[in-house]
Amino acid sequence: MEKNTLKEEYKDKIPVSTYRLQFNRFFTFRDAEKIVPYLKEIGISHIYSSPLLWAKTGSLHGYDIIDHSSINPEIGSENDFDKFVNTVAKNKMGIILDIVPNHMGLGSENKWWMDVLENGQASEYADFFDIDWNPLKKELSGKVLMPVLGDHYGNILINGGFDFCFDSKLGRFKLIYADQVFPINPSSYPLILEHNIDKLEFYVGINNKDFLEYQSIITAFKNLPKIDERNAEKIKERNREKEIAYNRLLEVFYKNKIIASFIKENLLEHKCSPDNPHACKKVHNMLEAQPYRLAYWRVSSDIINYRRFFDVNALIGLKTENNTVFNITHSKIFDLISRKKIQGLRVDHPDGLLDPVNYFKKLQFEIAQRLGENFYDSKEKFLSSEDLPFYVIAEKILAPFEKLSPEWAIYGTVGYEFLNDLTHLFLENKNAGKFSRIYHKFINNKIDFNELIIKCKKLIMKTALTSELSTLVNSLSSISQKYYASRDYTLNSLRDGLTEVIACFPVYRTYISAGSKSGKNLDYIKWAVGMARKRSMSTDPSLYDFIERVLLCEFEPDRQSEIYREILNFAMKFQQYTAPLMAKGFEDTGFYNYNRLIALNEVGGNPVNFGILVNDFHNHNISRLNNTPYGLITSSTHDTKCSEDVKARLCVLSEISELWQKKINKWSRVNKSRKTRVDNDFIPDRNDEYLFYQALLGIWPDIKPDNEEVKKISRRLENYMIKAIREAKTHTSWINVNIQYENALTDFIKRVINSPENHLFWKEFLPFQKEIALKGYLNSISQKTLKLTSPGIPDIYQGQEVWKYNLVDPDNRVSVDFNKSQEVFNEIKPLLKQGISDISVFLPLESGKIKCFLTSTLLNFRQNNFNLFKKGNYIPIAVEGVKSDNIVAFIRNFENKSAVIIVPRLVYHMISLKNPFPLGEDIWKDTRIILPEKFNELSWQDIFTRKIFTASETQNIGNILGNFPVSVLFSL
Repeated sequence: MEKNTLKEEYKDKIPVSTYRLQFNRFFTFRDAEKIVPYLKEIGISHIYSSPLLWAKTGSLHGYDIIDHSSINPEIGSENDFDKFVNTVAKNKMGIILDIVPNHMGLGSENKWWMDVLENGQASEYADFFDIDWNPLKKELSGKVLMPVLGDHYGNILINGGFDFCFDSKLGRFKLIYADQVFPINPSSYPLILEHNIDKLEFYVGINNKDFLEYQSIITAFKNLPKIDERNAEKIKERNREKEIAYNRLLEVFYKNKIIASFIKENLLEHKCSPDNPHACKKVHNMLEAQPYRLAYWRVSSDIINYRRFFDVNALIGLKTENNTVFNITHSKIFDLISRKKIQGLRVDHPDGLLDPVNYFKKLQFEIAQRLGENFYDSKEKFLSSEDLPFYVIAEKILAPFEKLSPEWAIYGTVGYEFLNDLTHLFLENKNAGKFSRIYHKFINNKIDFNELIIKCKKLIMKTALTSELSTLVNSLSSISQKYYASRDYTLNSLRDGLTEVIACFPVYRTYISAGSKSGKNLDYIKWAVGMARKRSMSTDPSLYDFIERVLLCEFEPDRQSEIYREILNFAMKFQQYTAPLMAKGFEDTGFYNYNRLIALNEVGGNPVNFGILVNDFHNHNISRLNNTPYGLITSSTHDTKCSEDVKARLCVLSEISELWQKKINKWSRVNKSRKTRVDNDFIPDRNDEYLFYQALLGIWPDIKPDNEEVKKISRRLENYMIKAIREAKTHTSWINVNIQYENALTDFIKRVINSPENHLFWKEFLPFQKEIALKGYLNSISQKTLKLTSPGIPDIYQGQEVWKYNLVDPDNRVSVDFNKSQEVFNEIKPLLKQGISDISVFLPLESGKIKCFLTSTLLNFRQNNFNLFKKGNYIPIAVEGVKSDNIVAFIRNFENKSAVIIVPRLVYHMISLKNPFPLGEDIWKDTRIILPEKFNELSWQDIFTRKIFTASETQNIGNILGNFPVSVLFSL
């Protein structure tokens, strides 16, 4: 295709809306193709897909890619993908693809990884992965640790857990442990082939041609070139000679049955047993000759020498900063862009990359080359610029006070900032103190969240991510020894100081590189070092000055020197470490220890904060419009701790703190007999029990569940609570499972869920749950309205055009029943054209019809008036009257088009089961909006009810919200 045609194709890059689909073997391209027309009808412009490249067999998420050159065959063939793409294009929609440049999945399916295990540093792929070939533990020098054993190495060895075999199709030896297969370093083949060589000579004769060939093959393996330095020509030479030797071995194996039998006998002698120490020694020697070291899985956190995705051993970090790695891992992506198959990218976990800022510039540059556009990477501002060649968003987690740097060549983030604003807007912030006291009193402990986070981050540094910390400390020590002023800092003092700085780090990471040292990066580092210095009572204060200057790359003035490059490398590796540490210490461990209100425990949030004012919400929206108007805004994703509707329901509790306290205390009293007593403690503890009641309240259905549904709910809660307490690491963990505590917890859940219907707990819980669910519905539709009209591109997670009550993954990644969703849509479809006059058509509310109607109406309204939301101003509207705090109102205006958005909040005391909607002047009394003067003379039409309002009629909230609980008025 001609480049100028491509350029035209991508001219209108900005999506109107996105809809996330999770592809896996249970939801394929063929399944997706069927629902594309439905998504088009509800108003979606772009499908936002999970990763589609070839992932490990059975992957449910796609983030463990093993081959970047192919589409995942479990999702469908290339032909299936093309049909899906064609259907999307036929419906005038686009595709945004989730890509994973930071890491790959490990295992025998990953050919690059198998080559590294076979050849070590001599592999052409050795530089593809972020491996420390010279780690602190000298026994691992030139090796990569493989923490895959289910027991200690010695126990596996002497009990015959390792088997060697000969692949008679490939001419290669392999190691088998349990269900895993490992390659054998060709340089070590002589250990097997040469064993008992005298016996073979006796059988076939010294002058036998096959025997002479066999000896020559052994010599060839012995003489394979050793690779001390990365030399592409030497690696090619070695590979060539290695393949020749493999083929020769295979040929002689088939040609001479005596030699074949001899090899098989030698393999049998490499089989351990407790009474055969000689065989164990041979097996051990063979394993020691490999470029990998097999180890008990528990040692990974201490000595693993490759960068992982967080602490997941099965996901290895890629060196995407290597141009070869970048080009190969992105070749398929660029091909899809060139062939118009995809229209946008979502980049997963960019904070894992060595230099994210330069990565995005390079990404845009390479895409520009393929689209025939110019991209100048020397500009000062790229963020959300329409001059960017391609629509790219980043899964970047920002702290509540943090802003993206203008130098990021992306359109924005995936939208967690908006998600947290939205949740906080629906909290009664006046009750923040009460809610804290209720929580602390219930758990009988006052938690200082900031201290908790520092403690949790230190715990992660001592357990899950200690090896990576050791590498950093060792590097810092090496730097300190090169200067007179710092040579007296001991390894222990450096470790203590660095640990304290990292524990105090306020953001996921900074972005210092050879070409970038922006002010905010410096501020965050200085703040963390300052806090660490204040907290340290014993460490030499000058050590913190040293750490700060190293992290700021100010310790060495000569930027061309080797030591400066070493310092810069340390600073950049430090940045790669703080991001996963924050994720594991703050988001996981910290969040699951602090259960005051779990709706606040979300990605990018801080649960210490409790609610924002309407003006704060407006100001944040204005800032978003000015800085990242084309970034995504979301309320649920595959990574959120609970779905948008669960959060909306739990927010209601903030309005009724006293009632919540009475209920939670009563439930605990009546369920005490369901706990298990161990010594003097009851299981679950009070903190876990507090979490359980919130989770139960969040997902319990309005419609009475049958026995099968009750069992399913119980299993979901059991799985959720086990994950929560393991992440919390208070009573159990993923590494050290406390079976007694976990069994007692699941027993408690089963006893509560399966208790008789007339039990006092259900008598107390069910009426309260119905009230909370009702108010939650109203919160949900108000929040959905705000999401679909605020600055940014609204992203809808699969199935959430109707009610979805899910907890953290895997609960939120289950397949969606799109047949049911389409049934609901078909019921409300006639209303999309005529509007609604009688709100009772949406009853019962649990049907989800009202959410589906609202979502589809707003999505189609956005489609028809895209510039109004893409470029339109955001103007807050003043509200007066007795319920002024309960209304959020603003205007979107572009040229001669305007829309007034009005939604209620904090409605607990306005509605009831008999009157489920806050409608009319009896509810809103004298509450009114004050339109800016330039809009006072306009007439308006409500897009939901089709009712027309004159200028004078648009002032009174009771009049506007007379037939539907939210309003979007479009100027006539």
